[in-house]
Amino acid sequence: MKIGMLRQDIELIRPGVHGNYPMLFDPVSEGYFRISPETALIISKMDQPYELEVFLERLKAAGLEVSSAEVIELVSFLQQNNLFAPEYGEFERKKQMAEQVKKSTLLLRIASVYMFFKLPPIHPDRFFRTIAPYVDFLASRWFLILVLIPAVLGYILMIRDFSAVRSMFLDSLSWAGLAKYFVAIVGLKVIHEASHSLAAMHFKCRVRAIGVSFIVFYPRIFTDTTDSWRLPLRQRTLIDCAGIIGELIVGGIAALLWCYLPPGPMKSTMFYIFAVSSLSTLLVNGNPLIRYDGYYILCDLLNIENLMGNSADCLKRYWRYYFFGLGEKPSEPRRGLLLAFGIASFLYRIVLYTSIIMIVYHSFIKVVAVILLILEVYTLAIFPLYREIKTIRTMSKRAAARANWWWSILTAAIVLVVLFFPLSWNITLPGEIVAEKSELISIEESGFLASPWPKNTVRLKAGDLIYQLENPMLEFNRQKVVWTHAFDNALFELQQLDRETFSDSQVTEEKLKSDELGLREFRRRKGNLIRRAPAEGNFVPRRTDISKGFFFPPGMVVGELVSDTKMVYAYATDQEVRKLRVNQRVEVIFPDRYGVEEGEILAIAQIPAKLRNSPLLQNFGGPLPVYRDENSLSPEYNSVMALYRIEVRFDRQPEVMPGRTVRVKVLHKEVLGEELYNLVMSVFRREF
Repeated sequence: MKIGMLRQDIELIRPGVHGNYPMLFDPVSEGYFRISPETALIISKMDQPYELEVFLERLKAAGLEVSSAEVIELVSFLQQNNLFAPEYGEFERKKQMAEQVKKSTLLLRIASVYMFFKLPPIHPDRFFRTIAPYVDFLASRWFLILVLIPAVLGYILMIRDFSAVRSMFLDSLSWAGLAKYFVAIVGLKVIHEASHSLAAMHFKCRVRAIGVSFIVFYPRIFTDTTDSWRLPLRQRTLIDCAGIIGELIVGGIAALLWCYLPPGPMKSTMFYIFAVSSLSTLLVNGNPLIRYDGYYILCDLLNIENLMGNSADCLKRYWRYYFFGLGEKPSEPRRGLLLAFGIASFLYRIVLYTSIIMIVYHSFIKVVAVILLILEVYTLAIFPLYREIKTIRTMSKRAAARANWWWSILTAAIVLVVLFFPLSWNITLPGEIVAEKSELISIEESGFLASPWPKNTVRLKAGDLIYQLENPMLEFNRQKVVWTHAFDNALFELQQLDRETFSDSQVTEEKLKSDELGLREFRRRKGNLIRRAPAEGNFVPRRTDISKGFFFPPGMVVGELVSDTKMVYAYATDQEVRKLRVNQRVEVIFPDRYGVEEGEILAIAQIPAKLRNSPLLQNFGGPLPVYRDENSLSPEYNSVMALYRIEVRFDRQPEVMPGRTVRVKVLHKEVLGEELYNLVMSVFRREF
């Protein structure tokens, strides 16, 4: 086996100002490769295509103890990056291999084009060399201090007036506002990339290219300053930070102007510039989990080249070694950091892409969102998993005796159990403590109060007096009917005895029946003047400024009789209510108490509930979003989502008062795989 010869145009950069490590520079691909000092010594000996055994002897003579496996690994690295001088026929063979790889990954490249693609860049190095003498002062220390002072002052004033900032931001969320934000983004991104270029020129670093790329259709202007690897770490980090610093300075000055400008177009423009610079730095440029400035700054601070690629490789090595017993045990320095970053960046990409797809689904074209979701699943899950399975199969054939399949079997068993076996899951519902029985006490017959009136809540037994009224007019009219009834009764008896008036007795008899009907009605109305407790409970008066002689009009609500027994009204969405059953066991959790109270579901409403004043409503600080019709006189609220009332009965009555908010945890068994299948199929049925 021949090891190959290093290309003559490859530059070996010795340790220097850039750091205490050597690098290789390929002028064709314009790529830098960070290597170890030992690797640099080995590469320096590759001046001819030696046989492997001869090369090992040459290294041994030079005092380098290197194994053949290490040399083969280095040769593989140099071949993959085309750093060896081409041999006869080698170029044609690599061209054919590249075409085969291109064909085999065609579907992946088509599927992932929406995630990332870029337009052809421009090469502005000559332009920057021309203007460098005139703009270099913008990167000087005195100029930065001069503009930092008003920028910092602007942010301080914005923090002080945060309520106004929040209010204006919410008011700006409209189609017209989004158009203005877009214009501000374009302007600030130009300033952002100009800051990178200015910092690179200041440190005599070449700006290779400036272009536009798209990440999930989000435009991103980029500046290629790869040659900054030749600079010291401090200067390289400053070039990476220059874009964020430039944006924040412009945003701070805009904030200062916004605080003092009079209302008008200029004031609004300053706000849009400030908002875009702040949000862009916080959510995009400063985020280290995607390949923006924050990522490259983190790479420089950790002094780790290609952090995302190295973390992905570390994650794969952990996976292969600990689950399949394949490969070597991970031994990289700071492997814990690489492992954590790899997991975090992968999860963040899933959240980012899924969030954008959900925005497209709910706000734009649903079919496009479904297609994007399929592409996301393919590019982030199916294809990487397929490629990893092929790699594991290839590695397992080489090391079948060492393969530790127990971890694989255990993992597969756990996945099968989670997906296809009924497991216990929890549904948590918002709830409110209410009295099991509650009755509004109202005035059925008008009158004047004749009994004592409670000033506070009073305890009543069944049959105890709540109130007694007097109505003189009612009594006078009743007495008139009594006298009329007595007269008609006497007249009827006389008419029955006289033959001449006997025929008139039938009319009198009808009058007697009418009198008796009137007496019964007066007895009923007189009975309504007295109200007794229908059951044991607490009477809560509505008004406490009442005394004897107070006149109550009919229909007036004077209080409420509530029972001592408490229960819970919980509210479930239509997705949750179909998983609930009567007599299902629940746990009631109080927010300020340790422990839980157990109970069971007593009833499930079959129609959406109308909500009255309750601490659960969002209007009063609760979790349930509601609204009220402007033209409606009803005291009830409409829920934004369909909510169904769930009545929960306690096993043991807690010592709490009605009106407390709780959380109701419902224990139920569910097959996760079936739920996921139903969710996916429901989307397809709805959209197709």
